[in-house]
Amino acid sequence: MIDTKISYEVQFVFSDLYDVFREIIWWSKYKVQLAILGLVFLALAFPTNVWLYLGLPGLVLLLTPVYSSLALKGVVQNTLESLAFSLPQEVTMDSDGVLTTTNLSQGKMAWTQFCKWQETSTSFVLYPTPYTFLITPKRCIPHDEIDALRALLDANVQNGARLDRQSGKKRALEIVGYFIAMVLVTFVVSLFYPKH
Repeated sequence: MIDTKISYEVQFVFSDLYDVFREIIWWSKYKVQLAILGLVFLALAFPTNVWLYLGLPGLVLLLTPVYSSLALKGVVQNTLESLAFSLPQEVTMDSDGVLTTTNLSQGKMAWTQFCKWQETSTSFVLYPTPYTFLITPKRCIPHDEIDALRALLDANVQNGARLDRQSGKKRALEIVGYFIAMVLVTFVVSLFYPKH
């Protein structure tokens, strides 16, 4: 058990939430959207021209991140306007857990209530469940306490993970893989599609 106490105040801004949503949460939705758009593409068009084999999946591939980025900005703005994120918060992390205080409420969570944590380029994210999270922006923590916070999280929360720059390359490879899969599936299905 690490005997460290880290306290900070935070007033969330758009970039705090946007960066976390973009780096961690939204990527899983890209996969779902690519799969859905790929199925729609397959259902609507079995092309006989070669350029369509590359053009339509490529269009889907290009439009999905654009659509997702616009949708993400709306989600982040709505979240930021919610009461939980609009109030200034005082947060204390120590060997007992996380204490969050606003001018309306106070809540304490023991470390055993967190199932995992992740570090992004801009924040630490703690997960009480796989679908809910607490954000700790790095901008709110003194630079000399960042390593102490990492150690505190490592010691108290199972399944810690640090997202590094390689994750962006991995995402790009996954997108290319989806593109290739859409082209191949379209080609294979068109072999069995009745020719006119």
